[in-house]
Amino acid sequence: MIFREPLFLLLFLLLPLLVWLLFFRKRRHHPALVYSDAGRIAPNLIRRARRMLMLTRAPAVASWIFLVIAFAGPQREHSFERRFSEGVDIIIALDVSGSMRSVDDRNALAYSMQHGHYYDLDNTLVNRLQHAKSLTGEFVHKRADDRLGLVIFAGYAVMKCPLTFDHEMLGNIIREVDFSDIEQQSTAIGMAIASALQGLAASKSKSRILILITDGVNNAGTIGPETASEMARALGVRIYTVGIGSDAPLLPARRPGYYVPSQTDIDQEALQEIARKTGGEYFYASDSRELAGIYERIDSLEKSMIERRVFIEREERYQGFLWLALASIILSLLLRHLVFRIMPVEAL
Repeated sequence: MIFREPLFLLLFLLLPLLVWLLFFRKRRHHPALVYSDAGRIAPNLIRRARRMLMLTRAPAVASWIFLVIAFAGPQREHSFERRFSEGVDIIIALDVSGSMRSVDDRNALAYSMQHGHYYDLDNTLVNRLQHAKSLTGEFVHKRADDRLGLVIFAGYAVMKCPLTFDHEMLGNIIREVDFSDIEQQSTAIGMAIASALQGLAASKSKSRILILITDGVNNAGTIGPETASEMARALGVRIYTVGIGSDAPLLPARRPGYYVPSQTDIDQEALQEIARKTGGEYFYASDSRELAGIYERIDSLEKSMIERRVFIEREERYQGFLWLALASIILSLLLRHLVFRIMPVEAL
């Protein structure tokens, strides 16, 4: 609570004086009735009368306190913020082909190179898709002022979630993405770009972004990466391409829990060309830590224009104190003249 006229609160400095005048100062009275001998009055009656007298004056003191607070102009302050933002529309195209089952773990790879395989006894290895899903979810959480969407692709592309501000829903969708979402296990990069462009075409945002994450080579689909990147350039969509995976990963074998050495075949030249044509950048991440750094880099490159305005409203609260003051005065009068029969000479 704040006060419009806080100087009125200085009147509280007079409160001790007021209490002394009403409760402790001994005054001479001119009674209507004169007792020949006040000593004949029982002491307990005098004490009782004095207590009654104090009870009648206490509401008067409370009334004065409430009046001082009311004159000071108490107010309740409400502040709220409005955000005016020009966000970025971003669609993330995530590869869910079979090669994303690969594991990029150096220790496991070193062991498998010696023994021909690696057995994940405790089921601790995390594949590329799992890493990508986790970091993508964190990226979505950071972009609070942007609309984001998700495309998944393997042999063909699927718009899993159109552009939305509901980042919690999108995060749930990302967590549930799995290899079984697309049966045809190949890599259609061109189709993934085309599907994302459909989601971005209707966007009126000045900044439209596609983040393409893959570990393979385009080998499926009716639209090639070259054609798709030309379409993106014509629409003004920048594409950030991300190639993920080490040169020598582990692939799960048919026997559950076993992994064998394999190779990664990323068409880095094609991904670089896609990014160059559209004004984006190409990144390569050999493991999850590098992929996290790439997301941070993209986050720093694509900033939303945010303007914050703070509004303050003040609500007057003096009315309640005025009513309390009036009620206290009325209570004091009622106690003095109706409830308590104070003996003459103000309780001697």
